[in-house]
Amino acid sequence: MTTTVGALMVRARAHHPSFGEEVVPAWSLLSKLSLEHRQLIRDMAEHLKSRLGEGRQIAAVIANSLVGIDSGGAPYATSTSDDGYDVIEDVAGFAYTGPNLLATDPFQDGFPMPDDSMKVLAIYATLQSQGELHPIHVFNLDDTAYLSGVAQLHAIMSGWRLKPVTNPPLNQSGTLWNAVTAVTVLYIPEPPRFQDLGVWETQPLLLPDLYCDALEMGLVAFCARVAATTEGHERVAPLIQVFEQEAQVARQRAIQQARFDEKPVRVHQARRNR
Repeated sequence: MTTTVGALMVRARAHHPSFGEEVVPAWSLLSKLSLEHRQLIRDMAEHLKSRLGEGRQIAAVIANSLVGIDSGGAPYATSTSDDGYDVIEDVAGFAYTGPNLLATDPFQDGFPMPDDSMKVLAIYATLQSQGELHPIHVFNLDDTAYLSGVAQLHAIMSGWRLKPVTNPPLNQSGTLWNAVTAVTVLYIPEPPRFQDLGVWETQPLLLPDLYCDALEMGLVAFCARVAATTEGHERVAPLIQVFEQEAQVARQRAIQQARFDEKPVRVHQARRNR
């Protein structure tokens, strides 16, 4: 079940009469929830790869050349603009995309990785022969001189770009990269910040409600700290430590549950691959 920002904030406020709007403003609570939500996803990312992970193609063959592409499929190999074209600024100071496509040589500039990536899970290539999938092995930048590009799909990461290793770079005839028709990245995107704009209450949480108890108790502890410093609500102060302990326990329980929930997927995959 998907939980919305507004619903979770209502649940947190219900823990004490002093947690109302006049004591803890909505914008303050929303900002805290945004931080807690992003951090909890970072902490649980390793255990929720099947739920949070997604794939994106970062390279494809266009005009008989393997080039980097953006999320819309347009070719590019530069971070100057999202579409890979030159950026022009007019006299009023507004920037717009120009007509000139910038360099698209992957062996020099590399394939731009997703800007919203928080954690890379895997990178693989699609080969010409029957659409075969082949893993791309990514190494550290200082390992370049020790890698061979012959019959291998080796790459390094530099400037958040995936750069194929052909080694020697001027002789690409024997490299497996010549058979690549597409490159796909499996990754977990960075969770967005909640916006205090429009109908903000309907913004969904990325985590299922099962794990949202940790976020709820984190907001409760935050409300208690705010209320305790507000005139007329000082009686909340003795509850701060109690709420903080409950928040910590709820967070640990959520991470443990996520670790358990991911196991059936891995067992199924292992049995299928045997």
